[in-house]
Amino acid sequence: MDAYTFAAAGGDYLTLTMNYPNYHTYLKLYQPNGSLISDASGKYQVATILTRLNETGQYCLIVGDSSGQTAAPYSLKLQLARPQQLIIGKTYDRQITNGMWDTYYLDVPAGEDLLVRMSTPGESGSIELYAAFNRTPTESTYDFVQKTPGAQGTYDILIPGTIGGRYQIGVFGKNIPTSLSYSINASLGDTYVSNIYPSIVPNRANTRINIYGLGFEEGMHVSFLSGNATISEATSVNIGSEAMLTCMFDLSS
Repeated sequence: MDAYTFAAAGGDYLTLTMNYPNYHTYLKLYQPNGSLISDASGKYQVATILTRLNETGQYCLIVGDSSGQTAAPYSLKLQLARPQQLIIGKTYDRQITNGMWDTYYLDVPAGEDLLVRMSTPGESGSIELYAAFNRTPTESTYDFVQKTPGAQGTYDILIPGTIGGRYQIGVFGKNIPTSLSYSINASLGDTYVSNIYPSIVPNRANTRINIYGLGFEEGMHVSFLSGNATISEATSVNIGSEAMLTCMFDLSS
């Protein structure tokens, strides 16, 4: 095993990423007082620790494989940062590198419909969007996640009926050759359609379509349009959840 020390301040957010191909990776992080603060492992892949540091001082990091050894070359990345506040209605343009996290937070009142929206310019690479209430999201601990773009080509996290307090947002560079540009913003209270499933439907009666978004209300009408002309109107529209409409269409004629 190998040991490293580094200095950090209380309130910093730490991202540790270890890539140890073909070995069962593990990481152990100890606070200045010697107590274990976090650990992580990854079988034949990347292991990541993402956590908030509560104390100022020297931290100790232990790395190795499942046998406690470091028998082959590995890479280790350390990032210290403080989450940036997302201001409602403002767009932030950022770049992220492979294996790294960008963290944000926003404080919202109770009972709002919150949309966190992220877009990329179509460059190669995989990026993921996470959110959690009152804690730092990770790949394994989160309340909301979006790993692929929706119908509008954006990564959308929909949070209807918010809990009053702080939501923390994480952007993870999952598989990026060098760096990837992205934009992120948050909004409250708008009617918004994020995705439609399925995107292709057969011409038959009793065709079901789910619409995902925010601001849905009882009594809504849903129609298929071609230009300004109505092709078919839903025979029924029901609110399946606060973020989903379930629509039935007769497409047999």
